[in-house]
Amino acid sequence: MWEKIVSLAPGLNKNLKFIMADYENAAISAMSEQFPMVTIHGCWFHYSQALVRKWRRLGLADAPSELLSMAKTMALAPSDLFEESLNVMQRISSTLTNEYPAIADFMQYVKNTWLPIASKVSVYGCPNRTNNLVESFYGSISKQLGPTSPNLWRFL
Repeated sequence: MWEKIVSLAPGLNKNLKFIMADYENAAISAMSEQFPMVTIHGCWFHYSQALVRKWRRLGLADAPSELLSMAKTMALAPSDLFEESLNVMQRISSTLTNEYPAIADFMQYVKNTWLPIASKVSVYGCPNRTNNLVESFYGSISKQLGPTSPNLWRFL
């Protein structure tokens, strides 16, 4: 598929600087093979979505969400700060695991799943943090308008 795309856009190989992708290993491998000089980053929206799904699957919906928020925003930092961020989160999680034992499982998930691919997870310095323009637009407009149900006068 990528060969066909490159044949239709011959300057692509030369001009492409980075790719924003979902976290599908097969797709990332194919892109890495076709564009070896390009940096590939994962989509922040899909990373955050995966964290929230895991949090809920572990039954942590009623747990304080500070760790979940920290894990989600970790992607905004440079990848070389991920391990340090995880250490800070680990200290906080140790105060919560007596009441919410599944937090230890969540922390293990973040460490085992996302830390090894920190360079792909980090969207630090990326011009786009998501691979879906609609999601990017929604994020921008939400930041400008505030709450999800903005006042009509504020909108206008």
